[in-house]
Amino acid sequence: DVRAEYSQMLRQQLAKGNNGLTKTKFITFGVEGESMAQVKPRLDHIQNDLLNNFHRLGVQAKPLNGVQRLKLMHDMFNMDGASKFHFDWKDLVKSGLSVKDAIAPTAFAFKNSRTFQMGGIFCAASFLSITASDISDQLLKDFLDMDSSQIVTMHIQSVDQNRAIKTVKRTITELDRSKIEEQKKAIRAGYDIDIIPSDLA
Repeated sequence: DVRAEYSQMLRQQLAKGNNGLTKTKFITFGVEGESMAQVKPRLDHIQNDLLNNFHRLGVQAKPLNGVQRLKLMHDMFNMDGASKFHFDWKDLVKSGLSVKDAIAPTAFAFKNSRTFQMGGIFCAASFLSITASDISDQLLKDFLDMDSSQIVTMHIQSVDQNRAIKTVKRTITELDRSKIEEQKKAIRAGYDIDIIPSDLA
């Protein structure tokens, strides 16, 4: 099986410290507003703050323009290399096409609940929701250390403290309710009420 041989080769290269994989990291940020004219000064301010902070850490970072962002999305959607990126803002109006046409893969196929096909590439998507006051960078490192082509996106949103406390209380109440339901089932079934699913313990 070619796929198994390729995976084995990647693991061997990884063990040697030369896995041939490139890791590229991007930060996307946004603000809410009525118009681009209203939010542009804030966006520029955030961008400058980020670049300065990265510079202080000794990390090279640069902003992407519109075409560069489109190429990035094109490369993510066309990992099989079947479609080359060709784009010019001048041609957009004349052609009647949109930026979506410049980045879309040859086809999408969603036949299964967990996997899908994107052009000539078979993919799987997973979603993980974490509610925490802080997240260890080890979590991201573990994802990025996987020996395969992957896209990891992290959507981080700060939450108002009062709203966060309400959410935590609501979650605890829901867990307590589920625990009581499981204990009732245990009593009806005639087994120890302390034996409940580990995710509710």
